[in-house]
Amino acid sequence: MLRFICFFLFLPLLNVYAQKPAENCSLRMFKQANAISAKECWDADKRFGFFEAFDGQGNSIGKWNLSRMHQYSSVQVSYHPNGAVAKVRYSSHPDGGIQWYRSETDFDSTGKQIAFWEDSHDRTSTLVVPAPQAPKPGGPPVQEIVEEAPLKVSELWLVNTTQDSLHLSVEGAGRNFEVHLAPGAWRKLLDWPMPGHFADPKPNFRFKALSGRGEISKQAWIQEEGGRKRYLYTWSLP
Repeated sequence: MLRFICFFLFLPLLNVYAQKPAENCSLRMFKQANAISAKECWDADKRFGFFEAFDGQGNSIGKWNLSRMHQYSSVQVSYHPNGAVAKVRYSSHPDGGIQWYRSETDFDSTGKQIAFWEDSHDRTSTLVVPAPQAPKPGGPPVQEIVEEAPLKVSELWLVNTTQDSLHLSVEGAGRNFEVHLAPGAWRKLLDWPMPGHFADPKPNFRFKALSGRGEISKQAWIQEEGGRKRYLYTWSLP
């Protein structure tokens, strides 16, 4: 099942790095300025896409991946009277299984994020555990509420977009391993769990080509599902 899901995760990368122009984009404009407040774009087959919101200066304030395939993802958007994005409700339900994820992001009329909420199938529950201190003589046992931060797992992926076979060393964070990638091949390099938040693993590692040409991309294609976020980087010619 993982290989089947990952195959569809890789499909949007083929569109991004095949140097094709953006297709099937619909725009939302600010009412008092010739500026884009939001756009929704899909690939030629309308299977994968994204929704992106902007402030009045053209800066991106948020981007959400969309899919009509097995990892179905969608957004519901409301707007301020000036055309700015007010709220984005994101929902993802891969394969119709037990995994699901929802979030709501609120912005003011200038594009500043003012609120965020998320929930998922694996949201950590609140635990009640005995307090470490001894109770007072004759008094009831003292308890404290411990909130355990939900574990967020970031995945580091690499896609070889060159025509060369790649032999790569990866070092950092106490790890040292080698990766072999055929032309066009892709692979998950590692999991990067963090309590309470996602973190891009790439800045913690060094990548060196032992054979093959090219370099790792500066930006990643990001896919988020429940308690996991995938950072898909490409190895390509400069």
